[in-house]
Amino acid sequence: MKILFVVHQFLPRHAAGTEIYAYQLAKELQARGHEVHLYFTEFYADRAQYELREGEFDGLPFHEAVHNHYFPSFRHHYLDPAQEKNFETVLDAFEPDLVHFQHLHLHSMGYIDIAKNRGLPMAYTLHEYILMCLRGGQLLPPEGTVCMGPEPERCAACATMYPLPSQEELAPPSRLEMEIKSWMPSPVRKLLGRFKPLRQSETATITPEDDHQPGDPYVPAVARRMEEIKSRLAKVDLFISPSAFLRDRFIANGFIEPGKILFSDNGFFVEPFLDLPERRAQGGQSGGDGAGVTPSLCVGFVGTIAPYKGVHLLVEAFQGIADRGIRCRIWGDPGTFPDYEAELLAMSKPDNLKFEGRFDNSKIAEVLAQVDVLVVPSTWFENSPLTIHEAFLAGIPVLTSDQGGMAELVEEGVNGLHFRMGDADDLRSKILRLAGEEGLLGSLRGFPHIKTIAEDTDLMEKRYQGILAGETPRV
Repeated sequence: MKILFVVHQFLPRHAAGTEIYAYQLAKELQARGHEVHLYFTEFYADRAQYELREGEFDGLPFHEAVHNHYFPSFRHHYLDPAQEKNFETVLDAFEPDLVHFQHLHLHSMGYIDIAKNRGLPMAYTLHEYILMCLRGGQLLPPEGTVCMGPEPERCAACATMYPLPSQEELAPPSRLEMEIKSWMPSPVRKLLGRFKPLRQSETATITPEDDHQPGDPYVPAVARRMEEIKSRLAKVDLFISPSAFLRDRFIANGFIEPGKILFSDNGFFVEPFLDLPERRAQGGQSGGDGAGVTPSLCVGFVGTIAPYKGVHLLVEAFQGIADRGIRCRIWGDPGTFPDYEAELLAMSKPDNLKFEGRFDNSKIAEVLAQVDVLVVPSTWFENSPLTIHEAFLAGIPVLTSDQGGMAELVEEGVNGLHFRMGDADDLRSKILRLAGEEGLLGSLRGFPHIKTIAEDTDLMEKRYQGILAGETPRV
């Protein structure tokens, strides 16, 4: 088979869960004789947006489109004609048998129409909530309390991160308009694409005081966004959700029909963890710290240093831990979000907390071997966090927020503990409990089977074959 993977961004500059999973699945498919081609975006301040180039990463051929996170209008963040033109170029060059969408942020929902018009089957792995949430796909409003799904009136507050909607963007699309455009032959759509409306900067925008559109102009724009996305998702052949929680959210909010979305966790590259020595029953994995102190508990964080990952909660929790035998080590690139980095640097940091910086992800097993418990303190629901699976593979219990895909993966009292999301005091109390309650850490060893990337690829091949045959896979 010839399979096109569409990802928002990719290795080596981006090494979060989506990118790593897409890479591992692509390599396993390639090893089995399939042709896999990648199409993703990258930020280059010195290059023109939408510039397209070809390349290769670790034997995987790709097309890379420049996207400098600039949106000429509100609608461009989810329907981008220039990116659709790039997608057509990639399809013409690779001629895939099917398309597997991993992430459409910085791309365009119009890709689905294009693939459908070409008769290409489509699979879509959902890695977060970007399709229903326009604020980074995290269901995390500015005030910091997670929400259960989109409502135009509420989402309007988050939508202000994009340009003020133009008059065209305020009008809800008619069903006929959407159907005509979605089934229109590609050459006709290209011809009509030459007669685009002027960019927002060249048109009058509607203000809240405008007689034709009272109230917040973002409200109807968000409503239109939801309808346009839902109409396109209906054309995808199969969705795969790595967590039951995420699957439930997409069904409950009316974005995907239950029969078209499978709950199936991602596969993982388990080999780096096979040779790890059996972990001790309680604490002290890394020995002394050079000052003659033997730590009783080493707490670790591994991941993106971002506000929504809750790293500040760890710092706050350790501000109240006087026992220098309880340590915290934080791995990740602090420069990814400079404003957040500045916030963390301004916080009072105790001696028993250390930022280790970025590391090569191929060394993840070695990193995790140095800690006794992994903390995943995210302030959003997450989906199926890579780091939790890696901790289980390394034989490490997890202390995590009590919501979403995190709480789903970590079974309380079996392979970890939960703390109240966003509550640094409760996080601190759970850390102190792990350090002080005899036998607790050693009892948290009921780790589940972690699906290998080979097992996942076995399933994915069957799914591909099913949708190529016009069927809806059930596993």
